[in-house]
Amino acid sequence: MSRAVEGIYILGTDRVRKDFLRRLSILVDDRMLRIHAWALMHGHFHLLAEPLEATLSCSMHRLLTGFSAAYNRRMDRKGHVFQGRFHSILVEYETYFRTLVGYIHLNPLRAGIVHSLAELEQYPWTGHPALIGTSCCDWMEQSLIKEIFNRESIDWREGYLEYLSNYSGCQNQYMTTGTFRIGHDGIMQIEGDNIEAQESGSMGILGSKAFAVVEYKIMQKARGAHLRNRREQHDSIEKAILQVCNAFHVDVNSLKNGCRTSVISRARFKLVGILIEEIGISQADTAVLLGISQPAVHHILAKRISQKYFNETYANIQTN
Repeated sequence: MSRAVEGIYILGTDRVRKDFLRRLSILVDDRMLRIHAWALMHGHFHLLAEPLEATLSCSMHRLLTGFSAAYNRRMDRKGHVFQGRFHSILVEYETYFRTLVGYIHLNPLRAGIVHSLAELEQYPWTGHPALIGTSCCDWMEQSLIKEIFNRESIDWREGYLEYLSNYSGCQNQYMTTGTFRIGHDGIMQIEGDNIEAQESGSMGILGSKAFAVVEYKIMQKARGAHLRNRREQHDSIEKAILQVCNAFHVDVNSLKNGCRTSVISRARFKLVGILIEEIGISQADTAVLLGISQPAVHHILAKRISQKYFNETYANIQTN
């Protein structure tokens, strides 16, 4: 999310909104981002975005820099268009994804731009009309939303609309701040809604305490990674790949070409742990090496740490 400087209505006309969405769709086409939900307001925007083949910072820099330059030329102005760096929160899919979709798509209704769900269906500047079929947005990803509401209703659209109609305002409290922040001093639970007062360099987490613990451990590992001799590192990588292939009886090409069989997935799960936790290469380099996306590597690493965390917790309970 990002807000315009000085309260200006940077997204107040159809022309600039279309330009913003055109630029966003290019990022999707270039496989930099996947967009699950979105809303353009007069002076700010919300995106539920998943990084793919580029970091979130790289994608947002390309989006906001290009848009801001065009906006300044059009308005014959100079200077910043948005208030500093964009604000982002890491979202736990299992607990808050659905809530965040509702929060984002209901923004125009909450702000009084539209006055009912029926009006929202015709409002073209959120992903909501695309979900219910009153407009088309071919660059918006809908599979996860369908998956969520398919589990709860025979017709996922009916389930989605029922959820929006029953959406509680109390659910909004942490949507722009997160439930936790993780940084140099550890994990801090959010107790206010002042984003500006939050620790510089920390990461917002919208999820459970267990999720925050896993992400904190990932952050610690990234910060604790040390430089190694490139020749030694290369030899270690080749040795690790060979060992995993022999242990799981798979060939190197299958491991690197994105194959998703159960055996390959288990081998890749093991190899990600060795490459990142033992050899110390980055998640981005691991993704390139294995031919998968960086979010996929992050997911594997989080799952590994989560399993270790809960195994240790269970062992402590048994001991006590």
